[in-house]
Amino acid sequence: MSNAVDRVRMLGPVSIPSAAEVVVAQVTRAIELGRFLPGDQLPPEREFAVQLGVSRMTLRAALRDLEEAGLLNRERRGSGGGTLVIAAGTIGIGDAEHRALRSELEEIFEFRIACESTAAELAAGRRTDAHLAQLERAIEDLGSGLTARRFRAADNAFHLAVADAAGNRWLRQAVEDARAAMFTPFDTARFELVVASTVEHHRRILDAIAAGDPERARASSIEHIHEAKQEMLVVLAIADRSA
Repeated sequence: MSNAVDRVRMLGPVSIPSAAEVVVAQVTRAIELGRFLPGDQLPPEREFAVQLGVSRMTLRAALRDLEEAGLLNRERRGSGGGTLVIAAGTIGIGDAEHRALRSELEEIFEFRIACESTAAELAAGRRTDAHLAQLERAIEDLGSGLTARRFRAADNAFHLAVADAAGNRWLRQAVEDARAAMFTPFDTARFELVVASTVEHHRRILDAIAAGDPERARASSIEHIHEAKQEMLVVLAIADRSA
């Protein structure tokens, strides 16, 4: 009996998020993944509340929290009166934050290798023609003269499409988490410097998946992520010199 009591004591208090907190989490994730880009206008308040299934009061509370976090601007109004999205990077990243990012990079890229290489390997055996078409479109978007600000969305689209083709919802969520964690701090970085190499690596991954070659797909993914890490360090160094 005492053992059972001791085990119960190990449990912590339950915290149930409010509807406003759930909205904040959803919109934040959409911004992190580039589904909302700098300058984008969110739907009108009434329409957005219906879409999210919450009251307008709840939505207003969530938008207020997002504004305080520096993710939204509710003062600048577009022609439709909607709230505008601000890039997280426009808030500014100080020296201490840059140092913290460097220390975090290693863990993020290790996590990416574990998740995304496995996703590519599985995708090679499970992909459909629809998946291949989705991956092809993502590569075309990357190579179509993107601005640095839109690079994030196009790059995420490719990697999430690989995860979709893998057909494992847990792995797909892990890939999304890794993508969101990596890109938010780098919104001000000069991603135009890495577009060409990214397109080349994505093409290699797609070719391996299309050929149904799991080993090559995995190896191509790992090679891409290692290269992306080195390029990210260069981008950060340039950002430091420009600060």
